[in-house]
Amino acid sequence: MLNRNAFTYFLVFFTLIFLSGGFIATFQLWVNSQVQQNYDSSQIIQGANDFSGIRSILSSPTIFSTSSASKEQNQSKYIPPVSYSHKESVSSFASSSVPVLNKQYYTPPEVVDLQPTIILYPNELILEFPEKIASKINIRRAIARLLLSANPLQEENLLSRQRMDLTSQPYFLYHVLDQAGQPIRFPKQAYDYANYLMTQHSREIQDEEGSFFLISIPVAEIGLKAAAKKYKEWVKYFAEEFNISPALIYAVIEVESSFNPLAVSRSNAIGLMQLKSATAGKDVFELVDGRSGKPSLDELFNAQNNIRMGTAYLGLLKHRFLSGIKNEKSKKMVAISSYNGGMGTVFRVFGSSQDEAINKINTLSPKQVYHKLRFEHESDETRRYLDKVLEAKIRYERLLSVRDINV
Repeated sequence: MLNRNAFTYFLVFFTLIFLSGGFIATFQLWVNSQVQQNYDSSQIIQGANDFSGIRSILSSPTIFSTSSASKEQNQSKYIPPVSYSHKESVSSFASSSVPVLNKQYYTPPEVVDLQPTIILYPNELILEFPEKIASKINIRRAIARLLLSANPLQEENLLSRQRMDLTSQPYFLYHVLDQAGQPIRFPKQAYDYANYLMTQHSREIQDEEGSFFLISIPVAEIGLKAAAKKYKEWVKYFAEEFNISPALIYAVIEVESSFNPLAVSRSNAIGLMQLKSATAGKDVFELVDGRSGKPSLDELFNAQNNIRMGTAYLGLLKHRFLSGIKNEKSKKMVAISSYNGGMGTVFRVFGSSQDEAINKINTLSPKQVYHKLRFEHESDETRRYLDKVLEAKIRYERLLSVRDINV
């Protein structure tokens, strides 16, 4: 009887222990869930009013303040590659009354299709951020990557957290100067300038597509002059050797590479004047230098040699391939378009063969030639390229006329 009672007590005791263990485990799970819930709530509370719209313009000097590294991770890892767009002119950014924000912005996990947009204008760059990704962290990172990248228009993700290759010269080195008027070469400069831009060159707009926060990055002409002066002796020498306008050489360099000697295009055009080894490079080798083969990458990445070969190719276009065009203005425009898109595509605008095309060009006024190249060429890139080079050429002619480049 005693043994049976002892066994009963033991069974009851064991059952109580088992049930209490389950209760403790359940209680621990509940506590953990409450801690995690509070943590998640705190992350969202830090970005309170995130979805009220970034259009509300406030006067506080503190914008987009953030407080945790974990929030930075949440904001950046859902951003897809950057896209590029060309829009109608954005209203000017009045420096006397620049709007700023005192909000924070939280990017929820479900936001997977938003991205900053680069809008290119002759005198400024615009970075446009949809409302839900317009955080201080995202904006600073995008500005820094844009200004430090050797090929910013090929950046797949301006909000990437990966390290940048800082061994190459930034594409916008001489185009964009910081608040102290200095070229931007290193991360600290880029981030300091980003902070400055957010307080002095920022704006909110709203259109049919939603709310956006805009950063305007001025493009300083003085930066272009500084870059041009770096190559002035070579440009002057080769312009005389191949009878090409120095202003045209500067204009082609600016439009092709933005004065970046290490620039590489998607089609493997190389260097300051974006030469392709197997086409323009090969022509210069054979028809100017009397050499067989084609230039190496080292030869094309060499700034002096790149300017020589690019100018020599412009000389071939002007004095050999297009020598049958009588009007110098028409010849210049055809040469510019051919430099970008090739002579074959240009000739097809005017006729079925080279002779027919040149004969047709000679019957047209320069204005008519411009109109056909600008609006009838098969390549949108080449159509826009003509305008870009002509506009840059006018600017450099003015600089040269007042001896700002000292050539």
